[in-house]
Amino acid sequence: MKKSVIIALGTAMLLSCACAKVVETAPVISDGVYASVSDPVADNELCEITADEDLTKAISADFKFTFATGDKLNVFPVPEGDGVLNSEIVPDTKDPSSAKFKSGSFTLNDQTYSAVYPAFSNNYSAEMSFTGQKQIGNNTTNHLSAFDYSWAKADIKDNAGTFALSHRVCWIKITVKVTDKRKFTSIKLSANEGIANTATLDAVTGNVSTTRTSSDVLTLSLAASKDKAGIDVNKTSLVAYVTIPAGI
Repeated sequence: MKKSVIIALGTAMLLSCACAKVVETAPVISDGVYASVSDPVADNELCEITADEDLTKAISADFKFTFATGDKLNVFPVPEGDGVLNSEIVPDTKDPSSAKFKSGSFTLNDQTYSAVYPAFSNNYSAEMSFTGQKQIGNNTTNHLSAFDYSWAKADIKDNAGTFALSHRVCWIKITVKVTDKRKFTSIKLSANEGIANTATLDAVTGNVSTTRTSSDVLTLSLAASKDKAGIDVNKTSLVAYVTIPAGI
């Protein structure tokens, strides 16, 4: 039996997801420009819904966000100016949540910059899309990295400093208890005020803005593998994760 789950979210629950993590200013590193990404914080970045139970907040023990080889981010002069830099970063093998800007002829002036990760826009108003989310496998989080939009601001001096990136999204964990055998093909999120499918990130301030209507629904597709649609669940639970913009 194929089944799509429709989850209706109350406004209060959405507001609990609205805040992006505030990261303390990272210490300046003297031997180059770095980027670091924070792990999520349960209180304001991940909400959990368990079917037929009261709303709780939680974060899985293995929720870690790291950089990958070949990752890029965009660096913007602050205040707005020309010369947006698209830079490749090299993860630290000992700490993959930290990465160094790939060297070469690249240097940054002594001034303030903001950074957007991943490098999904060269504009100061970066458009974030949340459509096309697909989870392969039950209770997996691998798909979240494709929608992990992050931002930071840093003062660079002598081509040294650290962009301490904070997430501009939040995550919803959904657990559906199953008492028989079911095949789940998708999860649809709805709310009284709608769920935004797109958002705009201001590269200077890091603020996220959305436009939504009450009919806007966000869909997460489910698959057992790349070639097999739907996830079979037999008398256990379906656990799924969906990314939505901070500020909804």
